[in-house]
Amino acid sequence: MRGLGLRGVLDSVVLRFFNVYSPCQGLSEYSGVITKFFECAKSRQPLVVFGDGSQTRDFVNVVDIVEGFYSALTMSGVEGEVFNLGTGTPTSVNDLAHVVLDLTGADVGVRFEPVRLGEIRESYADISKAKQLLKFGLKLTLREGLAALV
Repeated sequence: MRGLGLRGVLDSVVLRFFNVYSPCQGLSEYSGVITKFFECAKSRQPLVVFGDGSQTRDFVNVVDIVEGFYSALTMSGVEGEVFNLGTGTPTSVNDLAHVVLDLTGADVGVRFEPVRLGEIRESYADISKAKQLLKFGLKLTLREGLAALV
């Protein structure tokens, strides 16, 4: 168990989570795209994509986040470090939409809306440090994680 370090400060580790999804996410105005896509598929409405859908995100299952969190708590020698927790793989919003439609069997298509102001074009984690120091590895592929949500 960690405690006060040599300088009298609490040992800490910073974990930067990327686009985390889980079966327990609720739908609200702040919900992520995965929750919104599943809700649209369930209610037989087209999936709404802002922009052309080629923007990328790093979608990571909560199971993998918990593993990374546990490793950060239990590994020695990682105090004071900052780690990215994600998959390290960019997935386009278009690819995500196709997987959701395939898994749900919903024949609703995709509706494209104008890009939102301030939209980030590409976002995915460099997890090389987490792999090396935390022995971080993914338990679920995106398709496997999404299939568990269906």
